Amino acid sequence: MRPLRHETLARSERYALADALLKVGPQRPTLCAGWDTADLLEHLYLRERKPYLLLGEKFPGAAGALRRWRNKPWQEQVDAFRYGGFPFLSCLDTFFNTAEYFVHHEDVRRAHPGWQRRELSGIQESQLMRPLRTLARLRLQERAEVILVAGKHGGIRIAGKGEGSVRVYGLPSELLLWVFGRRDASLVRIETSSKDLAYLFTSATNLPADAV
Repeated sequence: MRPLRHETLARSERYALADALLKVGPQRPTLCAGWDTADLLEHLYLRERKPYLLLGEKFPGAAGALRRWRNKPWQEQVDAFRYGGFPFLSCLDTFFNTAEYFVHHEDVRRAHPGWQRRELSGIQESQLMRPLRTLARLRLQERAEVILVAGKHGGIRIAGKGEGSVRVYGLPSELLLWVFGRRDASLVRIETSSKDLAYLFTSATNLPADAV
């Protein structure tokens, strides 16, 4: 049963991600290269509770702490993540975790055949625009100018290092996945000013030409 806490998108995605991890189980595929679901859950737990262990077993007692974590039952591991965080600091939770939990939730969902895009509300899509703006500027360092077009939610322009431009159309949620590098699993449409640029922007292209 969920505790009674203020329900931000970051928190609702935490719960949904925990549900997805519990459903598929450990050692199942994700979209994170080299990580299965157990690796992903360990990352999420350590990032929040014991960030110093993300550096490996260099610290005294780290090996034992990691071993104890990995030996816990899957349900217990998932619950440790599900009920973690700082619910009374929702502004920090929103800033640090909204994009993190949404993307990793989709990493679990979209790694399995038959997945379908979740229908987010307009408010939820709008809430993803802020992390999208921040992360686009941090992550998109392409040779061409990149323009992200999110329809009524607005657009983002990132200057390129060379000539040419690329427009990427989609919902904020799909653009966020694309910016995070999940280009083969993001439902976006791409237009480039040059065919020579197309190889830089691998992604699914299964939206109709008049979408968003």
